[in-house]
Amino acid sequence: MDPEVLNFGSCVVTTTLTGKTGQVQTRLDLTGPLRYPPRPPVPGKIGEIERPDPHDGSCERAISLADANRVVVTSHPLDDRAKDAPLCSFSESVLSGVLTTLANGPLPRRAQLPEWSLAHVDACGLLDDATTSGVLGQAKKPDRGFGGWGCTWEHDPRTITVEYSREWPIEADEDVPGDRIRMGNRNAVVAPVPGGQPECAVMVVHHVYTPALPVLNGTPPDREEVAKVSVEDTTAAGGDVLCATARSLAEVLVRRLP
Repeated sequence: MDPEVLNFGSCVVTTTLTGKTGQVQTRLDLTGPLRYPPRPPVPGKIGEIERPDPHDGSCERAISLADANRVVVTSHPLDDRAKDAPLCSFSESVLSGVLTTLANGPLPRRAQLPEWSLAHVDACGLLDDATTSGVLGQAKKPDRGFGGWGCTWEHDPRTITVEYSREWPIEADEDVPGDRIRMGNRNAVVAPVPGGQPECAVMVVHHVYTPALPVLNGTPPDREEVAKVSVEDTTAAGGDVLCATARSLAEVLVRRLP
């Protein structure tokens, strides 16, 4: 289990299959309410378990909490050897643990995160109206993510997203594609986002730290808090043509980081 990766509302469990025949990774996320829920949540009541069909090589299970926020559990194979693993069984198992924890009363608050952490910074405050409207064509009210740890501005055909994550040091990580650059006094990586609609993202390193909690065996001992800003355009010829815009957004974001 690694509690020091991805967003501040995330945890990752990596399972090695019997006989070391591959690995399955299960991601647990606390998220905000769905914008367009299939069934409106009932305030004060936990919703029904959502069991969508497996898609894109993963299996998801989710549930709405009494405050309308959600817990989403997603399992996927880490390598080809695990492609036939029963992914939904992993998601069901983790969600079963979630339900047991919820039945035992309110979730306890975790230890206070350090003062320098992005956990205390509202992602919607890192880009101003003039900047977002210059990219979208008009000012749009942002959609604030759970905990203020992500923010989205949309105006068809473009979407701007700011989100926080905790990563292994990205500068030397060969699994993180892109150009290594400097943004102000910070390291950053810029690259088109593979798959999906044309998109480009800039990952800006906010702070390097050593986690207080144990991290997954075999992974680097240090982590980086990263603020990622991306721009997606469904009409663009490709993600690479959006990288100049993503860099201009990152330059504004860097000036507003504490």
